[in-house]
Amino acid sequence: MTDEDPPDSKDLEAWRQAIGDGRFKNYRLEAIVAAIQDLGPRSDKAVVNSLAKHLSDAVLRILRGLVGMNHPNQGYEIIERTHGHIIDAVLQRLVRRRTARTRNPPAYRGMHASGW
Repeated sequence: MTDEDPPDSKDLEAWRQAIGDGRFKNYRLEAIVAAIQDLGPRSDKAVVNSLAKHLSDAVLRILRGLVGMNHPNQGYEIIERTHGHIIDAVLQRLVRRRTARTRNPPAYRGMHASGW
């Protein structure tokens, strides 16, 4: 981790720069989630996809460290199910925000970050 603070979660240009030079990988995952949620799916897809991919990979690494290989299927089913719940939770916040602003919100349920 770095002592540098992440950009404001709504500052698209600053996130572009952080992704361009790789600094975003040093930010806390909370900052990455906030940026994904605040920038949203209508923002620059390259930025949001980079952030979502980083979040997804980090969650998988954390879960692999927590779930032992002694489970059936070496714990992969547990990891995949938990990963899906976490990513869905990130995306559900987008749905709640959009629902408050529009009568016909898009269907994000079950969509993973790679589907943006």
